[in-house]
Amino acid sequence: MPAIEFANSFGSSVHHLVSGSYTNKTLFLLALDTIAKTLTQNATVPGFGLHQFVTSNAAKDRVYATAMSEPPQLFSWSVDENYQFTHIDTVNITSSSCYFSDDGNLAFSSGGSTAAIHALTENGAIGDQIQELYMLPEEEIKNVNKTRAAVLYGAHAFDINVNRKGFVPHFNTVQMSRDGKYLFTSTRSWNNTEANGYVATFALNDDGLLKSEKAVAFYEAPVTLGSAGGLRVAPWQDETNCDPNGITDYMYLSDTSEGWLYILGWTPSNHTLDVVASLHYPDNSKPYEATWLD
Repeated sequence: MPAIEFANSFGSSVHHLVSGSYTNKTLFLLALDTIAKTLTQNATVPGFGLHQFVTSNAAKDRVYATAMSEPPQLFSWSVDENYQFTHIDTVNITSSSCYFSDDGNLAFSSGGSTAAIHALTENGAIGDQIQELYMLPEEEIKNVNKTRAAVLYGAHAFDINVNRKGFVPHFNTVQMSRDGKYLFTSTRSWNNTEANGYVATFALNDDGLLKSEKAVAFYEAPVTLGSAGGLRVAPWQDETNCDPNGITDYMYLSDTSEGWLYILGWTPSNHTLDVVASLHYPDNSKPYEATWLD
């Protein structure tokens, strides 16, 4: 399918990301201005479920989402150069999914008890199911929980590497810096309201291994982060993160305890990780995951 040509982000300080909500059927289009250091809500998009996990394809012109609501389904939208969303299709699956990825030809989703592989159509829609995978003996599937509860307590991710090897690990939130020299990890405090969530930064050696088990920096959130703690490093570079002595990486950190999305900035020259901007979602909406569009 043809990729939409988005404007080059370098030189522009405004970047967009989209998230769902853990508590209502809405997608939120947000804008981060790295010079003004603001995060604002640009628009809302009608959704079809509690879209806790949202992601995009490599061209950033298709958005995919899972849902924590019933029935178990996957969803897709097209996104044009003006950030207008058009729903493409909705696909039924066996059990609620909490993760979605694609390689341009196939879509991979996974939840608590099952995972699925779907073909992608020429226009980026989620097409026919190619295969279903089971996290336990197949004969037990009919008896296990297939709702959001199974996702909350037994979630899995599903990724395919460049050698077309599939990995279905227990879901976690670990992201590398754009230069591959640091690893960012988030921790939520879902079951302990007395403790806040945080992000830890670890230095990596040339082989991609930890230089030390001791973190070089921490950011403690002002809230527990609830059941979220979603973390994703922005892939772009602009005039505010091109100086190695300043911020080099931006990332979001999501919270479902009070409904916050934080943008953190990483400065490797002095090993600091601080809030650049934040947004408190309206109407009791609570972001779980988001995806950068530019």
